[in-house]
Amino acid sequence: MNQYPGWKNFLANYLATLAVMWAGIALCAGDFRIRTFSGYFLVRIGDIMFPVTGDESLAALGIIYTFALIPYYILLPATVSKARVLFSWLAGRVYRQRPRFGFAEKQALLAIALKFFFLPMMLNWVLTNLHGLVHEAWTLATTATAFRLHLHFLVLKSLLFVDVAIFTLGYMIEIPSLKNVIKSVDPTFLGWAVCLACYPPFNGMVATLFPWQSSDFPRFASPTLEIAADGLMLGLMTVYVWATVALGWKASNLTNRGITDDGPYRWLRHPAYTAKNLAWWIGATPSFIAGFSHSIGDGWRAVSCMLVVSALYAARAWTEEHHLLMLGSDYREYQARVRCRLIPGVW
Repeated sequence: MNQYPGWKNFLANYLATLAVMWAGIALCAGDFRIRTFSGYFLVRIGDIMFPVTGDESLAALGIIYTFALIPYYILLPATVSKARVLFSWLAGRVYRQRPRFGFAEKQALLAIALKFFFLPMMLNWVLTNLHGLVHEAWTLATTATAFRLHLHFLVLKSLLFVDVAIFTLGYMIEIPSLKNVIKSVDPTFLGWAVCLACYPPFNGMVATLFPWQSSDFPRFASPTLEIAADGLMLGLMTVYVWATVALGWKASNLTNRGITDDGPYRWLRHPAYTAKNLAWWIGATPSFIAGFSHSIGDGWRAVSCMLVVSALYAARAWTEEHHLLMLGSDYREYQARVRCRLIPGVW
């Protein structure tokens, strides 16, 4: 595939990548932009405030990449970009060479689709959580009321900001020296289906069918129970973000970028899913209490909806492991070292 020497090889990679990147940015417009880039971060300069929006940030990122890709492809001359793989296949079709749409082409298409779906979303969430973090910090500093509420959300927004910032960088950057080059993207329909079901707009469809109710700040009749629940939820979300930090530059969905066994991955193979779901179960407990206080049926419906959400994440764990086992024995060796998938000492 990498048959061109010198400047021709550079141009083939660079121009193909630019074409795909700017086509993707152009598609993030109109109604799609409104749905995807609803988040913003307010910047204050003196008495003037203006929003930095998701689509503006994506366009700025495109400009940065337009220049940054020049030294990237010069310093990595053996690289064959995913966009170039697809353009080579298309060129073969145009010139009637009838090239086979093989493994490399399929993986290139999946990797581009993956970044197109997740990168704008993560960038939008970076702005949303940064705005929420600054808002809660400002509110906490300027008001004497609802101190615990704002402190809770300040910590939560800080944790979520770190999480989405790391994942955003993971989707943006692939560099061999960082050991985060995508080796493969999950090629199965089931793997994509259970993953996308956890993200907008598909998670809205899941919530419509199974209306689970989990609050980020659950309210209980007992103040002591409420404080304990808040602390436990924030502790679990800290474990969740710890798992993201352990992934580092490898953070991204549906990809095999090498095995991570640092941080909480030393004890569980999917610690982030366990921590997030336990936090959601705590947040949903008031809805269980309200449901059972009304009728047994309402109570079990509330519990069943949460079970569906947790089952979805169990399916994600299973499909991810199925994918990671496709390319060799590294993950099988990790499975032998870390026996439990989601529940410590059980499964």
